Amino acid sequence: TNFILTDFTFVLVAFITARVLNWKKQRLTLQTELIRNLYLIAGFTMTLIALYNAVPEQYITISWIAAALLLFLFSYIIKNTKYRWLAIAFIIASTIHLVLIDMSKMNLIYRILVFLLMAVISIAISIVYTRYFVKKKNPDE
Repeated sequence: TNFILTDFTFVLVAFITARVLNWKKQRLTLQTELIRNLYLIAGFTMTLIALYNAVPEQYITISWIAAALLLFLFSYIIKNTKYRWLAIAFIIASTIHLVLIDMSKMNLIYRILVFLLMAVISIAISIVYTRYFVKKKNPDE
């Protein structure tokens, strides 16, 4: 459990530092987003590792999908596209894990449910982004 707490501490530190850097960008006179992006990438990586270590093996893909949904929600609330990209990266990581690792170990019902969940999430993201970009291109509507 100490390793799991340490993993989640790294996750929190990385994401909180990225938020503080964005929040205090003017005061810190940051000229580039590189430092913040590195913290976000570290947070993404550590979240994958922390969830991999924290949840039972059969729930890793679901936990990564849940993390993606939370990041989508967070990006919507704070209106920041970087968190949307992180959420999409979580979906990609979940899909890779599902196809390469989980498929050989899952029973059929769980496999079907996870694929349906991935399909619903992918379609929902597609619909939301399509509406968002259509509205952005045609602000009169």
